[in-house]
Amino acid sequence: MTIHQPALFEYINKTQPTTDGPDLSSDSTYMCQSSYESSLWAIGSCIEAADIMLQHFIDENAKPENYFVLCRPPGHHSESNTAQGFCLFNNIAVCASHLQERLKSINSTATHEIPNRVMIFDFDVHHGNGTEKIFYQSKDTLYISTHLFGDKRFYPYTGSIESTGKDEGEGFNVNIPLPCVNCGDEEFLMIIDEIVIPLAQEYSPSFLLISAGYDIMEGDSVGRMLVTPKGIHEMVSRLQHIPSIKNQVLCVLEGGYSHSILAEGVCATVQSLLHQPFMSFDSLKQKKMWLVKRADNDTGSGSDEFKEKEEEEMDEVIRINPSVKKRVKDAVSGAICKVKEIQGKYWKCFSAAHNEASSSSTPSSS
Repeated sequence: MTIHQPALFEYINKTQPTTDGPDLSSDSTYMCQSSYESSLWAIGSCIEAADIMLQHFIDENAKPENYFVLCRPPGHHSESNTAQGFCLFNNIAVCASHLQERLKSINSTATHEIPNRVMIFDFDVHHGNGTEKIFYQSKDTLYISTHLFGDKRFYPYTGSIESTGKDEGEGFNVNIPLPCVNCGDEEFLMIIDEIVIPLAQEYSPSFLLISAGYDIMEGDSVGRMLVTPKGIHEMVSRLQHIPSIKNQVLCVLEGGYSHSILAEGVCATVQSLLHQPFMSFDSLKQKKMWLVKRADNDTGSGSDEFKEKEEEEMDEVIRINPSVKKRVKDAVSGAICKVKEIQGKYWKCFSAAHNEASSSSTPSSS
């Protein structure tokens, strides 16, 4: 499957500024002298990660591992023939397509065929309109996006709950539009437990790719959500338990508008991918200082054990007015129920919710 038309590469290369300083091209897409080269490195990094990910299907001695592609520019807004929303090329779509093409080749000589199914979960606060459009008619890629929607008042103004795919892809596009800001750890984990994991268990993908957007985190200047680093760690940890992916997850960096918040989110994700317990960014910096101090201590005196600062329990930290918190949770619960009703037409795991909604909307005969 060809993700981008050659004309888009030619356009980006030709449009790239030749002088220093950013240039606003179109639709919130900035470019500078290094944009085209950087975007090619981003795509190449995703392809290389995909190739490494495939090794355990080729070599039985290869150990399945997790991967994180730290790339810029991001990609999930880019469509086949357009660059938009800070995105020049769709990195994760290229990665998914490459995995599927390579797997076809592997299956042609394999004793046991490996299901050629990829699942993409996008937790960026913005809807991945580009990824959705690229795979909208494909049954081989299940795209799930949770994003702030606000009745089409939030960029890119797409991602309605009714957009479920087309033709062969009908039912393989799942939008979970968030009705409000201030969604935190509890709400996102609820979405993963009630929507994402049941779908993954039924779809049984061979690969899980995550569009990791950290504008859902508390303190981000754009997203206005309340997800904590500890929440990010738990989200990624739960997603790794999907049986069919055999402990392999590939994350691709998407949004994030605060450097410090972005760093904390990426750090928490990497800890989870390495199967390490969560440690806050501040604690990690303290540990680094302790290691340096210990290495510089010629006398060998002082403590030989690092004492990690105790983490605050999330339920002890009041981040939002309790009445507002309840309204947010109720709103997200309502959105989850609606997703189940609509997707129950296609997925057995939600069929009960779909049947219940259908029966309640059917007029009773007199």
